[in-house]
Amino acid sequence: MSPAEPNESLTQDLAQMWHETWPEMLNVSAAVSGAVVGGFYTAFALVVLPAFDRTDPQSATQTMVTINEVAETPPFLSLFSFSALTSAVSTVVALRQNDVAAAIGASLIVAGTLTTVAANVPMNRALGAGSMPWSTYRRRWGRANALRGLASIAGAALLAAANAT
Repeated sequence: MSPAEPNESLTQDLAQMWHETWPEMLNVSAAVSGAVVGGFYTAFALVVLPAFDRTDPQSATQTMVTINEVAETPPFLSLFSFSALTSAVSTVVALRQNDVAAAIGASLIVAGTLTTVAANVPMNRALGAGSMPWSTYRRRWGRANALRGLASIAGAALLAAANAT
């Protein structure tokens, strides 16, 4: 037996292990990142928006515009993008494996992402441009935020549960 044979066997074993476990690792990554993003949205709904209700509309608007500027920086966008990407890929993999629960869970996280892109971000732009009054923004944005938070957390929980079976 040559010295290369044990390394070749180890490499084959690692490759086999990776082949067997990468869908589960993908699901865990999607579930954890979806839960973190969903938790961020939920904290916003439970803490930040009620705090804004205790201030005047001008202060709330100025603070929210600043928050939106900070959110569009690499730290948050990296987490947001990672969650979206892993959830989208997890959806496709789960569908190919006929894992309905995982597909629904990952799809819910994707739905949270799509809500952000289609609803929350355009409202953020309108608020920043001064074309949407605070009262309208607060009501509509709060609903969309609650929807994306619930979708992300429910999706993460379902995806994690599907992965545990």
